[in-house]
Amino acid sequence: MSDLKRSHLIAGVSSLPQKKLQRVVGVRSSISWSGDIESEVNGIRYCIRQCDSPLAVREFIRSAVDGAINIAVTNMDEETIGMDAMLRMASTRLLTIDRWQLVKDRFHARSIDPRITKHDWLADLMLDIPRVQPVAGGFLDAETVWPITLQSALGMNAETLDLHNILSWSRNPEYVQRWKQMPDEFKSTATEWMSATAGKTAQLVLACVEKNNMPDALPIGLVLDVLLNSEHKHEMANHLIRLEERMLGVSNPSQEHLNQWAAASKDLVRFQMEASTSELKQVLSRADAILKELGADKMCFLSDVSPIGFHQRLTNFGIALSTQLGTSDFAISEMLKDRYRRIFDHMKAPMEPLRLERIKMAIRLLRWLGSQHQQTVSFDALDQAIDYQLGEASFVDWARLKINAVEPSQELSAAFEKLFTKVADLRHTQAERFAGLFQDSIRLNSNSDQFSGVETLLKDVVAPLAEDRPILLVVLDGMSTAVFRELMQDIVHRDWYWLFREGRGKVDGALAAVPSETKRSRCSLLAGRFLIGNKDVESREFPKHPELLRCCKSDHPPEIFHKSDIAPGDESDLSTNVRASIQDANKQVVAVVVNAIDDHLGKSQQLETIWSRDAIKVLPLLLHEAKTSERLVVLVSDHGHIIETGTEYKAHDGGGERWRPDDGKPGDQELRLEGQRVVTDGQPVIVPWSERIRYTRGKNNGYHGGINPQEIVFPVAVLSPTEDFPAGMTEYTLEDPAWWDEQYFHPPQADDNDQAEREIPTGLLFDIYGPDPDGNTEEPVKTELAEAPAVPGALDSMAEQRAEIQTPQWLKNLLDSTLFESQMEFGKRNRLTPEKIRDVLVELERGGGKTTSNALARAVNQPPIRMRGFITSIMRVLNIEAYEILRMDEASGTIELNKPLLLRQFEIEE
Repeated sequence: MSDLKRSHLIAGVSSLPQKKLQRVVGVRSSISWSGDIESEVNGIRYCIRQCDSPLAVREFIRSAVDGAINIAVTNMDEETIGMDAMLRMASTRLLTIDRWQLVKDRFHARSIDPRITKHDWLADLMLDIPRVQPVAGGFLDAETVWPITLQSALGMNAETLDLHNILSWSRNPEYVQRWKQMPDEFKSTATEWMSATAGKTAQLVLACVEKNNMPDALPIGLVLDVLLNSEHKHEMANHLIRLEERMLGVSNPSQEHLNQWAAASKDLVRFQMEASTSELKQVLSRADAILKELGADKMCFLSDVSPIGFHQRLTNFGIALSTQLGTSDFAISEMLKDRYRRIFDHMKAPMEPLRLERIKMAIRLLRWLGSQHQQTVSFDALDQAIDYQLGEASFVDWARLKINAVEPSQELSAAFEKLFTKVADLRHTQAERFAGLFQDSIRLNSNSDQFSGVETLLKDVVAPLAEDRPILLVVLDGMSTAVFRELMQDIVHRDWYWLFREGRGKVDGALAAVPSETKRSRCSLLAGRFLIGNKDVESREFPKHPELLRCCKSDHPPEIFHKSDIAPGDESDLSTNVRASIQDANKQVVAVVVNAIDDHLGKSQQLETIWSRDAIKVLPLLLHEAKTSERLVVLVSDHGHIIETGTEYKAHDGGGERWRPDDGKPGDQELRLEGQRVVTDGQPVIVPWSERIRYTRGKNNGYHGGINPQEIVFPVAVLSPTEDFPAGMTEYTLEDPAWWDEQYFHPPQADDNDQAEREIPTGLLFDIYGPDPDGNTEEPVKTELAEAPAVPGALDSMAEQRAEIQTPQWLKNLLDSTLFESQMEFGKRNRLTPEKIRDVLVELERGGGKTTSNALARAVNQPPIRMRGFITSIMRVLNIEAYEILRMDEASGTIELNKPLLLRQFEIEE
């Protein structure tokens, strides 16, 4: 840095008037100029020559380049050069190069921080900076100089220097190479300043940068996050020693500084780097490679960012789940909780929504299995069993079919298979009991008091609604209760009101015809009587339905559209005729048959389907047209289905996928049926009640035709586009089972003294466990079925649980505060009350400051469709000056309370 620089000369002559620059400028310097004679900087030509004798000076004056600034550099004084030559130059005195004066001139500074001027080489760096701003106050301090110098010399963003900036800078190989090429004096001084500014950990990071050929400071920080894990301290000791010897460049670093390095690296990766960038992938891959080099790759699961670690966490969860399934009561262990949470804490978790959904479903099913041991339920009537299928069983089927998938982790796949088998065994037993009740019902020709048959559904449900409201009937062919649950979870949050019959308070449903096939059940549905036929028969019969005709104008009978009518080709658009009919106020009843679900069953594609509104391409279009025309929507199926989960093929002549002609020899998983609901021209049939067999040779995604409750029971939903509900209808409130919300790991335990008096049963159709393994001969608790709730085993009163928690003092202080009272003005227009806010905060307190939207909706008795607006109105009250005291994450469906911030903003004590 002792060379004379062009920047020094340019800075020196820049103070001269433009007129004088037309002559040769003389500069006296003890350091010789060895650079190019001619050059151009910022569009200005310069001609610089070293002149070591008076003759050389005179020769340069005679040969000066026109149009350029000519600078003669010499170590002579004016007298030696001669007055005649000096008179022909820009000034009769030679300019002298004072680096610090040049620095002052460049920055318009009157004085410079002594911490800067003690390093002469720093002046050269500062003069090399292309563009600078005048300093405020005329004082050039170290806090101004170092950031711009580091930016210019190293490419480091040091405006607000911290560990994150240093680690981010260290990822650029070019910048790291610049650092390594700097003189030791610079590196020593720069390290000292950065350590004073960003903390002593910066010294460790820079030493690491110096030692390693690769830009590894950030990956090494991620490795440290694993090696410094306090729970595995002894296992990591040797790995940490090897890392120190090979890569750190410092002996015996303090653990405090290593922890800071690790924390800053993890923060940088998790919150400041784009998840999809190749750079991030390289960093994470390199960190995993270093762990492997150190022999610590089996501990990657300790990292919240390691790709290998995420796979290991899934594997560890699978191992813990398998272990849990080997226990007698299925109570979720602390180990399983920990491994569950670790998966969701990982950075990769949001990028794996399907896998996370399976993990959630597994925990839910485990909790359901645990709930079966608390007490048993015996169903004595078919209506009870239908209710169970529409309620709790629909959630069970949804969950278990989600985990019926192959995972990259063999251990997790094995655990899912084990869990699926246990749940399927219980559902198998329940299906057998259902089939017995269903057989009795057909034999006795008895009709349900609560549920319609498919043949009377239009008369019982649609016609009464159509008397004073226009109706869009959407028939989702083949929709099971499990698909319905998944689909409605999406629809109910999209500005539609899900309605129930007053006094029922739970999902409505109906029974399919036998065999539960489309040509029998759907045709019977649309004809209003048992009938076998195709879409042509349906198109002929539906407009003649007597009860629907009475609701329609004589010249506008009920109208129906099938697949070919909706849109030619695929079902991804609506034809003009369909749109016009839905919008026509004269048409009281319009029906559309959608085959998306049934078509999917008939295929054998190895695809995982998420049943949402948008997954059924035509459905959002139909709902939009219904909303704009203010039609009630009635979503129905005609039958359900079972999914292919390893069914056994049984060859038989005649029949269908899941039924066969009667040969008088039903198997142990079949029943012989005859009666009014058997739509086979009066002939008896044999149908399977088990989901484990099929009669079609080839495997499909699913099948129907049998009498498994998944096939026979199908759901009915009424959706309103406005709050103007029909008479006798009320808004849906969440009825999720208590075990469904994954944040509650343990099912509520009943008090020993009132176990026999519980009114909410949880369990199977009947006791399948036999005698108590501990020798307890006490009879299992039985429940009067007539008094059973909507979904047996599903509902523990969250309101009662919340009431048991006393309002904490901090919450009382909040509600009593003057500031809260004034903030409540923001909630008045939404009819928000302090009691509603209290209930929400009590529930959040119970969940440790965080809960899911569904859990909160159930706890505070809010319809899910209104949760977004409900929480937003509370946020207006609590989030003073836009501070996020209450936060809603719509992507994950979670609501979080920052309690310390609440206490501080409202100036209350806990």
